[in-house]
Amino acid sequence: MKVELRVLTPVHIGSQYEYLPFDYFIYQDKAYFQSDALVQRFLKEEAPALVEAYVEHVEQYAGKLASSSHNREQNKLRNDSSFAAFLQKQDPALRKKFAECLEKWGRQGVPLRSPGYPEQQIRAHQKSNGLPYIPATSLKGAIRSALLFDFLTRRADKKDLEDAIRRALQKAKEKKVKKERIDAGIEHMAFYAGVEKNKRINYKDEKFDVLKFLRLSDPTPDRQQAPALMVDKIKICILQKGQIEIQEQAPWAEVIAEESRFYFDLDIDLQAMAALRKLWDASNDQIQTKEGIIWKDIAQKMHHAFNFDWKSFDPASTESMQAARKKILTHIWNAIRGFSAAQLSHDSQWLETLAPHAQSNRMLFNGLKNTYNKLAQQLQQACLLHVGYATGFHGTTSFLAFHEIKDYIRLLEHYKIGLPPKVTAEGSYMKPARFPKSRRILSSTQADTPMGWIELLPEEEIELQAMEAELQQEETQPTPTLYTGKIKRGAVVPAVVEEPGKPNKVRLLIQYEHYGGELVPMTGYSAELEKGTRCEVSINQLDKKKKILQVGFKKIM
Repeated sequence: MKVELRVLTPVHIGSQYEYLPFDYFIYQDKAYFQSDALVQRFLKEEAPALVEAYVEHVEQYAGKLASSSHNREQNKLRNDSSFAAFLQKQDPALRKKFAECLEKWGRQGVPLRSPGYPEQQIRAHQKSNGLPYIPATSLKGAIRSALLFDFLTRRADKKDLEDAIRRALQKAKEKKVKKERIDAGIEHMAFYAGVEKNKRINYKDEKFDVLKFLRLSDPTPDRQQAPALMVDKIKICILQKGQIEIQEQAPWAEVIAEESRFYFDLDIDLQAMAALRKLWDASNDQIQTKEGIIWKDIAQKMHHAFNFDWKSFDPASTESMQAARKKILTHIWNAIRGFSAAQLSHDSQWLETLAPHAQSNRMLFNGLKNTYNKLAQQLQQACLLHVGYATGFHGTTSFLAFHEIKDYIRLLEHYKIGLPPKVTAEGSYMKPARFPKSRRILSSTQADTPMGWIELLPEEEIELQAMEAELQQEETQPTPTLYTGKIKRGAVVPAVVEEPGKPNKVRLLIQYEHYGGELVPMTGYSAELEKGTRCEVSINQLDKKKKILQVGFKKIM
């Protein structure tokens, strides 16, 4: 499926390279990035009389830098040692000449979005063939977070999650897990099928991650209009002692400007899915090979990741293949929107903490509020995704799904996440509603705006769920209580309609060792029920391995 990507707020994807002060110079509100080869070419072709003077200049400052041990002094020496500073000292008119030559040699100046002079490193944006782009890995990482959030808030068993978090907290205390991997166990539970290793099933092998079926290409820029690159100052907005403050210790960076457009392919690898489905052992939810068991619990993981019924997937039917593709893509799109809604809602809560102090920086507060409101309005009819630098902790982790689970908060506190630097974790309690306390933003004469929001415009028609109704439903319907009684033929249990149809298919709200969340056909109700309808059903059929095959309608709850 072809997808158009439109940048809504400036995006930065770091390339792990930083331009030092002697790698660039500023002329007429543009940053010009140079190289040693271009400096040598300029001296040779435009100012050969200055070669010896420049050699002396470089040697002089190399000695000063080598003998300096103070960061502030070193920063000043780096600025003073630059080729631009040398030209300014020799003849200010040479700076203009050098800028003109760089433009002529294909090094276009990058406009400064904010006024001022960087005087420090500039974070480079990722580029391909000299043009900025947003790599597929960044998009897939953001989509992965959205699918995980959707699973955790809609289909995951709350007790299983609490147990997993409790184990993660215990491992953290035993120093068996790094801070960067606190969500790893949750991802394994959600997306990783099992593989037999040393006669045991292992669920940590990334080769059996069901998200491998999701394929994305690297976005390519609009051929008619290349994406606009700018240099801007990334700032931190935070409430300090009753004042909305802008802290400027964050770096300058190259950013892709608003309205830049890219195009990429996003699709499902149906052929790989079909090949596995043909080998699948339905009774054990696995594939048996000569080397051992692989893709253990793939049906469960496909339901976790894509809300997809693996059992009903028929690779021999073209109609079934197309229906599977449509269902999975629709689910992905709406999962992205749901996660974006949660992030914007949390950002709105953060703004509410600033509101009583808005008079301390009214222009900044109003600018951010207007941008966030505009993004929320766009989300009602579109698919928005948050990517890149400054996405924040709540946009890259399971925080928004777990912030009401105390052990998860304890896990964050263990790593001093959300706590002041000098506070010990023991006895502390972070405030989830107010975390993160700050946001990285771009604050300039043009606008005050968050970073990293893009819109995805699919070439094919995707059925988008109504966000307002969906959010209201989540607010008014509490997490259901699971039935924990004995499962046998005739037992009455709660369920929720997930796939309206004839028959309707339901997800059972039960805790049962032989049930992994798969959809079950419901007889006894001829009309289609709306998705999300809760009802009571009776267990009609179980197989020899005690798996539930069919239920019968009893009443709507």
